[in-house]
Amino acid sequence: MAILDLKKANKVKDEKTLKLVTDALEDDSINVMIQKIVCLSERKTQFFELFSSVALGDGGVLEAKNFMHLAKNQATLANDTSPVVHLLDITILVHTLNAIYMYKKRGIAVRFFYNISAKTLLNRLFLKSLEYILKEKKGFADSIIFELPLTDLTENLAALKPSLRKIKSYGSSLSVDNVRNLNVNLLELHDLYFEFIKIDFQAFLKKTEDEVKDFLDSCKRRSIDVVCCKVEDDKALKELSNYNIKYAQGFLFDKPKPLK
Repeated sequence: MAILDLKKANKVKDEKTLKLVTDALEDDSINVMIQKIVCLSERKTQFFELFSSVALGDGGVLEAKNFMHLAKNQATLANDTSPVVHLLDITILVHTLNAIYMYKKRGIAVRFFYNISAKTLLNRLFLKSLEYILKEKKGFADSIIFELPLTDLTENLAALKPSLRKIKSYGSSLSVDNVRNLNVNLLELHDLYFEFIKIDFQAFLKKTEDEVKDFLDSCKRRSIDVVCCKVEDDKALKELSNYNIKYAQGFLFDKPKPLK
């Protein structure tokens, strides 16, 4: 009975979370957050990442990691036939393009990681629209790094291959994130044109120093840059100092803040 009660409670919680997200979409009140990604050797900003969030009535924030998995399974909004995850992905894309425009206007060359779901990337209408936009906005494609969760990639690998080739043909780069261990098929990622892999800091602690170095060497041989994520304090940074990791992201360097 306790297990059934827990499942019921989780279902109610998920339904409430989705309601907050769909209400925000209908009200056009999705918040877009921005966070820096730094070059570890120089501690300088190298990239930015944009992601969605929802403001809560108590002043808190509902982060994307707490609702994107639910949005993928939510079919549509009440007043729109588009899947919820498509609307979230498109919202972030629009803001990413606007941010690129603003930086270019100031003469600043910067690249943005853009999180996208497999469901959106497999949508033909989305890809056609994306192709049109990137052809119209010259020089924008190489400023966008399309980022897919590892689970999305592995679960939809065969279907995604044509879409990934199209993304590369536009001049954009590819990244895989939410990587929580080092048991990754790097050869496959290389063959699929991935140039970045985002790995949780904790994944490095689960392996010996030699195993981590072998993994990083394998990434380098395949021209895949590693971004270590969730670097939240100096202790974590010290742990990383033994390795030649190029980029890092986390609260130590920058806390997510609203995009202005």
